[in-house]
Amino acid sequence: MADSNSKPRGRARQIKSANVASSSAIAVPGMPLGIQSHQVQESIASAPVVPPPTPALRFHTSTPIASPSGGSSLYDDSISSISSCDTGLSTATRETGAVTIYKNFNKSGTRGEKLPVVTNYVAMEKRPNFTIKQYRVDFYPTEDHTFLKKQLLAIHTDKLAPYIFDGAMLYKTQKIEQQHLELVAKSSSQDYKVKLRQVGEIRMDDQAFLQFYNTVFRKCLNLMELEELGRNFYNEKAKILVPGAFLELWPGYITAIRHHDSGLLLCAEVTHKVLRTTNVLDIIKNMLARNSDLRRGQEAIRNELLGQIVLTHYNRKTYRIDEIDFDSTPLATFSVKASDGTLKDVSYKEYYQNRYGIDIPDTEMQQPLLVSHPRKKDVNKGMKTNIYLIPSLSNLTGLSEDQRKDFRLMQQLAEHLHMDPKKRKQKLDEFMNVLKTNETVCKEFGNWDIEFNPEFLQATARILPQEEIQLAPKSGGVALFRPDHVADWTNVLKRNFMLTRVALTDWVMYIPTEQKAKSSRFLEGLREQAGLLGMQVVNPLKTFFYESRSRCNEQELIKPLRDFKNVKFVVFILPNNQLQRYCQVKKLFVLRYGIAIQCFVAKNLDSKNFNSIMSKVAIQVNAKLGGIPWSIKVPFNKSAMILGFDVYHCAERKLESVGALVATVTPNLGRYFSVVSFHKDKSELSRNMCNDTKKCLEAFREENGYYPDRILLFRDGVGEGQLKFVVEHEVKMMQAGINEVYAGETLPKLSFIVVTKKINSRYLAVKSGGICNPPPGTVLDEVITLPGRYDYFMVSQSVRQGTVSPTNYNVIFQNVPVNPDAMQQLTFKLCHLYFNWSGTVAVPAPCQFAHKLAYLTGVALSDNAPEPLNNVLWYL
Repeated sequence: MADSNSKPRGRARQIKSANVASSSAIAVPGMPLGIQSHQVQESIASAPVVPPPTPALRFHTSTPIASPSGGSSLYDDSISSISSCDTGLSTATRETGAVTIYKNFNKSGTRGEKLPVVTNYVAMEKRPNFTIKQYRVDFYPTEDHTFLKKQLLAIHTDKLAPYIFDGAMLYKTQKIEQQHLELVAKSSSQDYKVKLRQVGEIRMDDQAFLQFYNTVFRKCLNLMELEELGRNFYNEKAKILVPGAFLELWPGYITAIRHHDSGLLLCAEVTHKVLRTTNVLDIIKNMLARNSDLRRGQEAIRNELLGQIVLTHYNRKTYRIDEIDFDSTPLATFSVKASDGTLKDVSYKEYYQNRYGIDIPDTEMQQPLLVSHPRKKDVNKGMKTNIYLIPSLSNLTGLSEDQRKDFRLMQQLAEHLHMDPKKRKQKLDEFMNVLKTNETVCKEFGNWDIEFNPEFLQATARILPQEEIQLAPKSGGVALFRPDHVADWTNVLKRNFMLTRVALTDWVMYIPTEQKAKSSRFLEGLREQAGLLGMQVVNPLKTFFYESRSRCNEQELIKPLRDFKNVKFVVFILPNNQLQRYCQVKKLFVLRYGIAIQCFVAKNLDSKNFNSIMSKVAIQVNAKLGGIPWSIKVPFNKSAMILGFDVYHCAERKLESVGALVATVTPNLGRYFSVVSFHKDKSELSRNMCNDTKKCLEAFREENGYYPDRILLFRDGVGEGQLKFVVEHEVKMMQAGINEVYAGETLPKLSFIVVTKKINSRYLAVKSGGICNPPPGTVLDEVITLPGRYDYFMVSQSVRQGTVSPTNYNVIFQNVPVNPDAMQQLTFKLCHLYFNWSGTVAVPAPCQFAHKLAYLTGVALSDNAPEPLNNVLWYL
């Protein structure tokens, strides 16, 4: 948790994402860039009324081309923008007002060295050429367990086959004779009426056919005897036991069929589900045994379990623990609907006995109940009440904090969780081989005239020109230096000074009493490593020793601040990584006194990498004071402002989230202005975007004496279902803020780019030596990109183990055409500017800074930092 240990996303070891592309994502011609048709139905009733953009900032579409000289101009000003109302676009496009790729638009760049890559996509070679009848299936009494519904319907296979059922809709090639078919099915404990009625037909050219394809494929995964957990499928028979850790790893696959620029493709990715073999009741008992005081024990249980994900094996579902009800037990009762439609009260013990044949022993009758709030999709189905779970029947997924700190365990898990490219490709090939050779699966595909090419698609990526880093040579001046082959300049930095340095003066150091003898080691280490980087560190005004074994006494901690009125910086050495103390000191010094603080974990004083750690601390402190550790060659002829935006849920302000907007304010992109705002809903988020944009523009003018003539915003934290809202509201509210500030003046060129890291797309370099990770700067903008989008993938970082994950960029708005080569090169440049890491990171630095600010504010501060801190990277 300490600042000195923070790492950028994408550089450190990568845990597989379980974020799956929606199987029902449907691309419709004429829809706005970056929007899928199923998103049009999303309710945005709570959105604010947004003033229409001025004519100068209307949404446009144009064909970007390279500058006449073939140079790196970011914008080609010679191209006339074409208003969307003049391009013959569909009504749907004009109504949404979103940017759409013009019919002659070529989003593929040409710059860089070509690199053959293999993707994790296969083409669908054969598709059905018939109409699908679609039937709605209702169960009485209501049943929401999909697995059970499939079992009940399977009783009538002889009447219905061939069919596909996804839990709500049944698909058949042949029409059922009765307009309303009613069946009877019986489970071990309940009689059901099953009613089917036709609700539509899907033709082969309908985009809704995608949902059908994905439903067929998921059925085939079941036929391969894979277990469905959440949205993915896992092989329980191939589970990997981790001795001594009470863990199981279930290997599995993430799949999705979708239209791409090269046709209808299946994306297949390897994943693992980490399951703990001990149940939640075991953890509760252990926590209570450690605390003699019941209230403290319950608080410890909440701290340990809230926010965790559990798996209930009886229905193969996952739930998030949102509350723990210590006042309820399995003997508590709730109302259920009987087969005759009447309500009756049953206890949880009776319910699990009758429904699943599970007997909860009398010795476990005093356990509390876990509470999971209904998710959005549950609410959409009409489920608005909380879900209560039995701890003894629930197993936690994922790793505990103690397990994550166990180096040997993490090494053991890395062998499976962080597969290198060769092993990953091998596993995917094995998966496709089963699909082609399993007779049951082949028969099911044959029933629907579906066939996949067994070979993974190859494509041509490009390695962008390597960037050079601006540093200050020890002989003076500024010079450019080339990083190594993995885009790391740590060694180069050691031989030079940081670009601009700010001396550390007027500061106070806090250190635990038990580390008193090592205070000089810290000071000498910091002074030495900072000196090697050209930064001066004077002695602290005071070194304050505090008792770490008791709760922090804030009155004692602020005593040095009273003794010295001019304290500008604080270094706080923490006894451990405990979040509570970290949050306490951050709140105290940042919120109450407006002082930037550098935290440091005491164990690092004895680290064998002490000098390396202290060098990173010096870089962070310099950045927090307003210095610029390094920069890159900026591609702009005129002024530009680059922004990053991210959102994080606020821990203390339960119903609110924090949005962080970070903007460059200097031509060399080295200094930033940051602002955070809190919102309860999308309406407030949109208004905040307008106001915060204005603040960033004013900060830029205050620094430079003029407003920027071009603005690029990289928006992080956007899910597939949120794209429509971002296009229609966030972009427009940003424009509204720009219009207010630039009233009567020439408006800036604006680009809005959505950044997505948690994706399942992969592409691996194909070289003479075999399969390997692509190098930093590898761009792929064809084959697996999406039609109707100005999108591209980029691997900007390197990883020490496992397979590198690309980041997806989706340009959802531009009011002046942007050269694809220049946009991609700019993206790569920005990935060099995150000052917590002397190497490239997975996303542009403004995005990474916004993530760090949103996270720190949401977890530790829950409030705005004082305004003077907005001009420095105090949160780094």
